[in-house]
Amino acid sequence: MADEFSALCQTRTWVLVPHPSGVNIVGSKWVFKTKHKPDGSIDKHKARNHPGLKMLGIPLMFASYSGLCMLGFKSSKADTSLFIFSQGGIHIYMLVYVDDSVIASSSSAAVDKLVQALSDMFPIKDLGVLEYFLGLEASHNSGGMTFTQRKYALDLLHRVGMENCKSTSTPLAPTERLSRDTGGVSVSISAYRSSWKAVKHILRYVKGTLNTGLNFRKSSSMGISIFTDADWAGDVDDRRSTGGFAVFVGSNLVSWSAKKQPTASLSSTEAKYKALANGAAEAMFFNNTFYTRGGGISTIEMNRLELDLLFNLDFKLKVNLKTFGSYCSQLEFSADEFCKSKLVRQSYI
Repeated sequence: MADEFSALCQTRTWVLVPHPSGVNIVGSKWVFKTKHKPDGSIDKHKARNHPGLKMLGIPLMFASYSGLCMLGFKSSKADTSLFIFSQGGIHIYMLVYVDDSVIASSSSAAVDKLVQALSDMFPIKDLGVLEYFLGLEASHNSGGMTFTQRKYALDLLHRVGMENCKSTSTPLAPTERLSRDTGGVSVSISAYRSSWKAVKHILRYVKGTLNTGLNFRKSSSMGISIFTDADWAGDVDDRRSTGGFAVFVGSNLVSWSAKKQPTASLSSTEAKYKALANGAAEAMFFNNTFYTRGGGISTIEMNRLELDLLFNLDFKLKVNLKTFGSYCSQLEFSADEFCKSKLVRQSYI
């Protein structure tokens, strides 16, 4: 509590003023939280003082923004919590989430200099190499970095009493087709058992993928590639399609989605175009994130197609299609994994 109060005073979170007559005083409260390490052990005990209306972080937020701008950082147009520094061949990306930050740079010396500059402005604590952030566990090796969610998965299994269950290699049987109860009548025992069996199958898949994660490796290319696909009319209740996409920066998977489309499609082509639009929009987000200084045009590769994309002021997507030379096999087609039941997991996960 003493450290928290000292930090609040140092950053001038409030200003003492005389109590005006006839005005109610807005109170505050202390919030205590125990933070755990990925292995479940206690990391530290945190104390936070929250004034009324939860405006505590506002002064520090503006101070942080102003301080980073003074150091030459620019806020990303695609994500206002991401700050980018690019000068003299040195690139630094700083992601700010409330009072936690992650820094990535092409120069270790530049990171040390940045941390020192920030410590001169604010009371900060350098936690060293990234190990745990927002539920993601990071492990480092000579080839790069791997992110997993082992602790989150174990907590989920413990909550339902399945931490000792047998594992399985697939999230759902390829022939499984579940439907919802639309009539409000009693559900048959067989239908209930079928649904519960499917849920337990998913949890058994979680148990079998505790150590599965995303590998990030140094890549010679920063090009953005997207793969999109759709399972046409796959929902047995409303016959809507499921669209999916996978976005790569270089050889690294950075974003993916598998989501039922909001409207029904009259053809598989229409369903695939909807999936293409969603994937292209996500790719443009990353284009604007990593290439803030450039224009809004990016060449993005897709399965057997090459797209030249441009969002105009009306947020309409102009797409020019032309044949893409290389063939993408079914096993290499990443987006197919997010739309249809598969027996084999892709190698990039």
